[in-house]
Amino acid sequence: IRALYMESVELLKTKKFDKASKILNRALQIDPNYFLALVARGGANIGLGKFTYAINDYEKALQLNPQSASPLFGLGEAYRGLGDPGKAKVYYSRYLTSDQAKETPELSDSARRFLAALEKSGADDAAAGIIKNQSPNSQK
Repeated sequence: IRALYMESVELLKTKKFDKASKILNRALQIDPNYFLALVARGGANIGLGKFTYAINDYEKALQLNPQSASPLFGLGEAYRGLGDPGKAKVYYSRYLTSDQAKETPELSDSARRFLAALEKSGADDAAAGIIKNQSPNSQK
């Protein structure tokens, strides 16, 4: 199962989201509670523009490991992709207050940029346009 996870990580690095997702599905058939595979499949689903599926993966991962910040960032990304700035703000903010946020400056910077744009816009609804323009895999 670990080998399947590691293979998927390499595929995610090269943006082969569909292949990675299929491999992660196999891993999760073996162990539906494999935390790392859930988080990775959430990332693959975001890459594929399947934000609702990503939310499901990240929420399950968060239930399994409430202390982990990775699902919080992922939920922020997924809600951002869905065009829901209010929920994205909640999860990005929770991510930024975690100890793990210090270990991933590139993710922290992304979350801070989104929150700053949201604050500058003055309204969560106005940020929907910002989200669509900044999200790397916006649903069309």
